[in-house]
Amino acid sequence: MYKKFIVTLFLLSIFLLFSEPIIPVWFYILPNNTDQKFVIGISPINTVFSDYEYTARTMATVFFARMIESIVYRQLYKKDQESSIPILNESIFEENRIVVTANPDTMQHILRNISLVDSFKFNNYFYGLYSYPGKIKIDASTLKFDNNPPSWFKKNEILEYQNKIVSCGLSRSINLIKAWFGAFDDALIKISEFIEVNSLNYADERVNENFFNIEQLNFLWTRQKLRNIKLLNANLNIKEEDDKIYYLVYMKIECDKIIKE
Repeated sequence: MYKKFIVTLFLLSIFLLFSEPIIPVWFYILPNNTDQKFVIGISPINTVFSDYEYTARTMATVFFARMIESIVYRQLYKKDQESSIPILNESIFEENRIVVTANPDTMQHILRNISLVDSFKFNNYFYGLYSYPGKIKIDASTLKFDNNPPSWFKKNEILEYQNKIVSCGLSRSINLIKAWFGAFDDALIKISEFIEVNSLNYADERVNENFFNIEQLNFLWTRQKLRNIKLLNANLNIKEEDDKIYYLVYMKIECDKIIKE
């Protein structure tokens, strides 16, 4: 009986959660200003505003640092150390891609110079819109929360225009912060893959003394440096599954089209 009550209470809370939540427009479409960058910082709500706002500000700082310049590393580990298959057959490799901030030393400067432009609370989280550098007025209009995938999300689409590349990212997790970073990283990884395929500019250059000597080469890596990244759109869906809340975060980003150094 108690378990049934808890489940009923849980489902009721979900119903109330999605009945009338109002979300600022900037959460879905970030302000477009050539002089500033904008990101959304998030933090679980506790009793002290200064504490959770600082947590959201810190998250925003990491995002700003990544937007200035990020590096996507691609690591290929040889599955079978005894294999004699030519190196160009990448099916013999395990792949891993990671995204890191290119200049972590800039974070202290960013933390001191970002501004909280606007904020709202939803689903026991604080969401802050932060700008860097400086602070400007934004559109204060609102929308009802939409718990559906955004129409602009195209999972595998890469767009090129002028000197920009645009990509979408998606991540799902029971941890909202993890899902938020995951969607951003997913979009960057797709851009790095696109650049890699189209430029064929591998970090190991694919030409060295071990090129045809697979026995001596068990690890490969590539590096793509992405600069001037901009968050264009964001979207959050909240789903209940197996008595757990899952956060699905969608993002669209753009970055400069540059050749890897």
